[in-house]
Amino acid sequence: MEQEPTNSYNYVFFSCINNGKIFIKNTGNEEEIAIGRDFYNKLKNLDFSFKDSKFYVCVGPGSYTGIRQTVAFFMGIQMVKNIRLYTFTLFDYFKYVYKKELKNKNKLIINGFPFSINENYRGFGLNIKTAEYFYYNDNAFCSDCFWVKNPADVIQKDKVFDFIKHAQQQNIFKTNLEPLYINPVHITKSKKHA
Repeated sequence: MEQEPTNSYNYVFFSCINNGKIFIKNTGNEEEIAIGRDFYNKLKNLDFSFKDSKFYVCVGPGSYTGIRQTVAFFMGIQMVKNIRLYTFTLFDYFKYVYKKELKNKNKLIINGFPFSINENYRGFGLNIKTAEYFYYNDNAFCSDCFWVKNPADVIQKDKVFDFIKHAQQQNIFKTNLEPLYINPVHITKSKKHA
């Protein structure tokens, strides 16, 4: 009788950044896939069959279309398969990556996509002390802010899988697929970072 495969995959999805990325880890092997515009073709080739596989999905903020595609895809997968799904935000990731730099700052701002035409500062923000989200669009310098200027450049294999371990230990992951949209239409000043 043939034994069921025992290895499992960890998939980490960042569809909210420009062009998107998927990270795959399996028994010591790590892979990075650029999603680009070929989102669904990349996802349909992934292996959802291993029982112990885990799916980590970044639910925003960032590209509205990327977030919406990812959430819709995994809502469908959850209806068909009993997968182990965990969600996190870009703020969770960058608070871990930049923990030293954030020691003396109260606000974390992720550069928006794209730059505004008049080159004002523009981004998605989290007030670390009050746990409130905000949309930042101002040409004033913010001395209390730490800016992540090029988010896609900081989302790399070694940092991603270190973050996954950290988030598991700190119970950062959620299990719902509520997207985090931050822009003037989708957010109020009172929205909290839970």
